[in-house]
Amino acid sequence: MAAVIAWALGLTLSLFAAGDGVLDGDVRVAGWVQFPDGKLTEVLADVGNWIGSYATGAVIAIAAALWLGRLGRAQDVLLLGAVMGIRALNTTVKGWIDSPRPSPDLVRVTERADGLGFPSGHSSGALLLFGALAWISWKNIPPGMLRAVAIAGSILIVLLVGAARIFTGAHWPSDVLGGYLLATATLLTLIYLIGRFLRSGSWQWNF
Repeated sequence: MAAVIAWALGLTLSLFAAGDGVLDGDVRVAGWVQFPDGKLTEVLADVGNWIGSYATGAVIAIAAALWLGRLGRAQDVLLLGAVMGIRALNTTVKGWIDSPRPSPDLVRVTERADGLGFPSGHSSGALLLFGALAWISWKNIPPGMLRAVAIAGSILIVLLVGAARIFTGAHWPSDVLGGYLLATATLLTLIYLIGRFLRSGSWQWNF
């Protein structure tokens, strides 16, 4: 049910974002995110943009997959591979929506990013990867401080990446929200499908 809701919201927002127009509230929300301008926020934005990049995500995913592979967590390795493969399709999805990035006459733009805007690749990619890592942590780490820190850290990284894309003017808030919604829908669908069709022994998931 959660996946269905996320798909419905993500696809609806995609329809509204399609084309050249700017969605109501985008300029105002972007201004709020960009308001606390200073050295600390610039550093945080740099970190968010770096960790949200595909290259950084690939390194993290490969390292996690190698570790999980040694532990025999085949389904988790498959999930990480699937999310990184789907992330590579972001440019194709952007072409369908055909929504431009923010312009400097409306908001502050400090990063001249190429290509289209909706959905934000950094934001959707971060949610796919770190959402998957949060799910893997929930399944494999016993309840306690370590699991809580792993999941909370994943959530904070996802939020930081989204804020960084808005702060630098690389994306509208709706681009980031759309990335989150579509990535959430995709991740939940992948978790269900992998759990549904690849059950085996101690790997069985109960849905």
